[in-house]
Amino acid sequence: MNNNNGISFKFNFETNDHDLAHDVLPVIMKKLQVLREQQTGFRYIELNLLKPGNERKTACLTIYNNDGLVREESREQDWSKAISEVFDQVTSDAKQGVKLQ
Repeated sequence: MNNNNGISFKFNFETNDHDLAHDVLPVIMKKLQVLREQQTGFRYIELNLLKPGNERKTACLTIYNNDGLVREESREQDWSKAISEVFDQVTSDAKQGVKLQ
């Protein structure tokens, strides 16, 4: 965990397509900016993009804060859609006060 009041971010992307990694990074950065603007108190953010299985891409987002953690997962045909959906789910959960402890 980060002790300097900053946010630690871990990104794991399993792919053989190096160009694809460059394509999804702008989507991730935009979603992180929106998340940061809407909420505060995050200590650690972890985003895992897993190898496709059954033609579905899986994005798993975990956010740790002082009160616990929020974790969401999305499976979609397209990486950008999976990433957008998982960030939207976390934003929705935070607005509703849903968290795991």
